[in-house]
Amino acid sequence: MDSYTHCFLVSTVLMLLILNSNAANPPSKLVQNICKETSNPPNCLSALQPDPRTTSVSTFRDLAQIALQLAIANTTNSQTFIKNMLNSKGNNPHLRHAIQNCVSSYRYAIYSFRSALNELDDDPLTANYDAKVAGDGATNCEDGVASTGQTVAPISTRNQYLLLYSDIGYRITNKL
Repeated sequence: MDSYTHCFLVSTVLMLLILNSNAANPPSKLVQNICKETSNPPNCLSALQPDPRTTSVSTFRDLAQIALQLAIANTTNSQTFIKNMLNSKGNNPHLRHAIQNCVSSYRYAIYSFRSALNELDDDPLTANYDAKVAGDGATNCEDGVASTGQTVAPISTRNQYLLLYSDIGYRITNKL
């Protein structure tokens, strides 16, 4: 089994363990209501519920902070995973170039999420914009990989999470 597949499997198992350990502590009504507004409510709940702060969060500002911190952590982890794929053998030059573009796209997404987090109090409108455009990194990455005529499922999965966190951040910051 290659290293990035192993890393993906370990990450998935850990996520499932975390989700199961928090099953007895449902997220707050605020989290549930925000997730209903997203494009994928069940995945939204799965993304936010592992953080114990979501069981008692009561303000949009605090929820935005939690969601953006999770977005930064997830996107950073995904970027590291994608960087490690560059070291794997067997990637054709076109796919390798696409993966390099993914790393760059994720760097900008992380920057956008960090900017959104820093702007929550002073400029919520810009925070809202930055949370939304962070998702462009996933679209750029996915389009680049697709242009090679190949599909890389682990990258596509991470792109879906990046889009999800962007959607969550956008929905919450839109309420500030």
